Amino acid sequence: MEKMSVSNLIDFIREGKWEIKEESDCYCQFDWEVVGDRLEDKTSSDECWIANVLYVNGESVAQEVQFESREELVELCDYDDTVYDSEEWDLFEILNDLNPKITQNLRMSDFEENETHSEKKLEALIEWLKESDYDLYINPERGFANEYTCILSPKGSDVDDELESVSAQEWAERYLYSGDAATEAFVGFALLD
Repeated sequence: MEKMSVSNLIDFIREGKWEIKEESDCYCQFDWEVVGDRLEDKTSSDECWIANVLYVNGESVAQEVQFESREELVELCDYDDTVYDSEEWDLFEILNDLNPKITQNLRMSDFEENETHSEKKLEALIEWLKESDYDLYINPERGFANEYTCILSPKGSDVDDELESVSAQEWAERYLYSGDAATEAFVGFALLD
């Protein structure tokens, strides 16, 4: 573990030489398949995470990984020349004392989405759809942008005229759409014979 003197930490924080970055990674494997009348994603997850990381003067010093506790990434040293005279002093207490906004902004919400994971999931579905034996349709039902059914139909089958033929990209994006802060998604799925 890297070391950082408390004096330097104090100086860098006071000089505004800190930033919090959201970082993520995903090593999940996605395996899409039709099971009965459902489209299922058999994800095997390994090392999939999202975190807020605190950088002080360009060096990562602390992080909070989603669904885990905060963690110090440096070992503090040289306490003698600071107002913090105890070697037992906690990095997060010092940060909170210097600038409470830092510890507040470091908190990772349970509702943040791992964009890397979402992108890989979308890419895997698009690839699966391109290689599948299905034609891809959207049934707009009542015509609302957030309410529709994603349909898989065996290639070359006759379908109703109200169904919209779409690309694998559009089908996958609409199938995985989960709404946003203002809009609830009503996304259905149908497998035609």
